[in-house]
Amino acid sequence: MDSIPAETNHAILLEQIMMIGKRMKMCVVAEGVERADQLTYLQDQGCDKIQGYLYSKPLAAKDMEQLLARWESSGVAAACMEP
Repeated sequence: MDSIPAETNHAILLEQIMMIGKRMKMCVVAEGVERADQLTYLQDQGCDKIQGYLYSKPLAAKDMEQLLARWESSGVAAACMEP
């Protein structure tokens, strides 16, 4: 995801992949999102779900439970679950 949205050819490929997923009525998930500009670009393109270091580094199960509990109490979890 490093060059998205800056690299035009990569952006075109990404848009086509998302279009294929949508036409197949699949949930489109982007992984490896590390920057806010990538998040904005993917949201603008209609990506359903996003994961990556922007939200959290990989965590142990107990740490993940704590992160989700914090997100739930802050309202972030509900926002992340919406398509």
